[in-house]
Amino acid sequence: TAKATILRVKDPQQTLSGIVYKGDHLSGLVTNTPGWHTLFAQVKLGAMRWWMPVNFKILPACQLERLRQNATGLRFSIRNNTGRTLSRTALLSGGSYRHEVKLHIAPGKTSRTLSIPAGYLVAGSNRVEVRLAHQVIDTVFVNWQLQGFPAKFTCDKINLEPYFNARVTEIFQQRYRSPRPEVPTLQLPVQGIGNWCSPLADPPVIDSGLRRLAGPKGYFKLPGDISLATPGKPDTPNIVFTSRWDNYPAAVTIPLRGKASHVYFLMAGSTSPMQSRMTNGKVIVRYRDGSTDSLLLKNPDTWWPLAQDYHPDGYAFHITEPVPYRVHLETGRITRHFTHYKPVKGLTAWGVPGGAATILDMPLHAEKTLQSLEVKTMANDVVIGLMSVTLLRTKPSNQRSL
Repeated sequence: TAKATILRVKDPQQTLSGIVYKGDHLSGLVTNTPGWHTLFAQVKLGAMRWWMPVNFKILPACQLERLRQNATGLRFSIRNNTGRTLSRTALLSGGSYRHEVKLHIAPGKTSRTLSIPAGYLVAGSNRVEVRLAHQVIDTVFVNWQLQGFPAKFTCDKINLEPYFNARVTEIFQQRYRSPRPEVPTLQLPVQGIGNWCSPLADPPVIDSGLRRLAGPKGYFKLPGDISLATPGKPDTPNIVFTSRWDNYPAAVTIPLRGKASHVYFLMAGSTSPMQSRMTNGKVIVRYRDGSTDSLLLKNPDTWWPLAQDYHPDGYAFHITEPVPYRVHLETGRITRHFTHYKPVKGLTAWGVPGGAATILDMPLHAEKTLQSLEVKTMANDVVIGLMSVTLLRTKPSNQRSL
């Protein structure tokens, strides 16, 4: 604190234990999770006393850093955040890939570029793990430039029709009246989209292109042959909605069976600027042993508005994850890069005419037996919808490729 003397310390986030302060120095043992944290020190200098915010970032000892990705595989490096040189052999794994690498990383520096070839990986999210002597570093890297999945897997399309409770086109045809404050507020318009100066926003959602894409067979394929089931017959229910609004249940659970290494979702719903940088909902996969895997639906990284697109410029608006595939509901076009936008009445120029669903995914623990899948809305004023689920399962040894 330079010349100021520390009088008291408040640590509301319980970031440090064993806090010791004397004169102008403060120290403690890190107990909280990685990321930015703040504690407060009351300090004195002359006749002045004030509370000083102390901002600091907790880093793991080592972390995996994503590099620019391409269709050849995953590229990343390891950063050594400690004050000691890291020099040892590590086991690198991702998908079905296993390989030993020799590391020599100076304090505060990164390793040489490491990679995992595309043939061992799946399109979308892949869990990468580096095992050191007494430490495991793992993270999930997203790369939609990868195509398909290894030949040992097959797509198992889960039948969601018994759980559908709406047509995706109905999302803004509802009247979301409760729960709401009983006093005047600048709240979301009753149709579930818009804002205080655009209360009549009513973007049409048209799913005719998606239904044509599915056709009589009742499914379509993403680039790389990942299959997703959805009804092709017009006007039939094709989504299970959840919400904190009373119109739909807050959560829906779908039973699963067997084992799988990966799961893909077709999802659609609403969000708004009020729900930015926070968890809008969750997709939770439960296993028979009681453990879970979760996909957090965060605006804007992993949750996208049905009637609009984001405009990440890398400055004022930044997305930390690669842009996912979206399915244009009116035309059936599947793309990661929309180029034709139309103004959504009363909203922004980044409107998607007819609406678009989003492809999301998550790696699973292939050795565990599945129990259920839960879709859950966490934030107020949003609707979270599930349209399709596909599991990647290992083919039986006697099954021929389809």
